[in-house]
Amino acid sequence: MRDVSEITPGLDNVGQPLEYLVTAGQPEEEHLKRLAEAGYKTVVDLRTPGETPRPEEWGMVVRQSGIEYVNIPVAHKNIDDETFDRFRGLIRDGGRRPVLVHCSSANRVGALLIPYPDPGRGHDSREDKRDRRRGGLEKQQTGAGGISLRERQYIRVF
Repeated sequence: MRDVSEITPGLDNVGQPLEYLVTAGQPEEEHLKRLAEAGYKTVVDLRTPGETPRPEEWGMVVRQSGIEYVNIPVAHKNIDDETFDRFRGLIRDGGRRPVLVHCSSANRVGALLIPYPDPGRGHDSREDKRDRRRGGLEKQQTGAGGISLRERQYIRVF
């Protein structure tokens, strides 16, 4: 797979923590066109209804580019199990890959990657922490000890 920075020059905070998963801030229409040409199948938008461009309007733009659009609204607070489960289901579905996951800045993207460690590494390895940072999760959002107790509990059932 081509390097996403070559496919989408100028896309803010772009990262590729997993081979089939690209993370970023808010893309522009030109980025969508390039992603569609590169074979991307799904865009997951983590922005809430009050943000601009509004997710429902943005969804129409994404679909017009030929890419499936999914909105999973994530606020800047605790993420519930249902949200983690929905995200995990999307990421595990090979028919929807490759996937671009974005919010306005890419910070919330990294938060959803917390319970998605590489199965070959075990839970919350140093590499998983690095992948979350590459996916957009800023250090201050993980707290002093890395990930929260709630997130650790979710990883155990994952």
